[in-house]
Amino acid sequence: MVIGVRQKMPKSKLKQRNFGIDLLKIVSMLLVVILHVMGKGGVLGAVEPGTYRYVVSWFVEIGAYCAVNCFALASGYTGFRSSRRPSNLLLLWLRVLFYSVGITVCFAVLSPDSVTPGQWRAAFLPTMFQQYWYFTAYFCLFFFMPLLNIAIDRLSRVELLATAVGIVFVLSVLPTVSGTDIFGAFEGYSAIWLMALTS
Repeated sequence: MVIGVRQKMPKSKLKQRNFGIDLLKIVSMLLVVILHVMGKGGVLGAVEPGTYRYVVSWFVEIGAYCAVNCFALASGYTGFRSSRRPSNLLLLWLRVLFYSVGITVCFAVLSPDSVTPGQWRAAFLPTMFQQYWYFTAYFCLFFFMPLLNIAIDRLSRVELLATAVGIVFVLSVLPTVSGTDIFGAFEGYSAIWLMALTS
């Protein structure tokens, strides 16, 4: 090979990106920000019921509500058959720990009375105290990924379709009809729901 000339690699060796999936993830993250602004930011609580602003605010909230589900579906699609390294989970956990402790330290400095011992405990053990529900759910999901990937790989199309219909019926239809969270999906804020979406 001549120095300075890039060897042409076969297409099978090139990493193919699905820009549609990347775009879906980006849009999903923006919608998550909108959900937090509308809910935690107090927009929904500040608008007067029956007004034009109330209708528009709830329209935006409902439109953005699918954000986490779309992100999980996209992650499941790209994560299938991908390498699952414990070091990746450790690095992600360290990032979460950095922000969790860092934000708590900022609050402790700016408003010392606002941080309780329980909040310090949750800051240093974010998974155990469900400080961030998505990370806690993903942490659990990580250990089930090999099993889920094997199941998806070995099931026939008919079996996969039957499983998907069953999951929707058990985790969505039945709780909606009964009005109770029968199987502990916590309205979509749980590891079991994340497993259903990423499978």
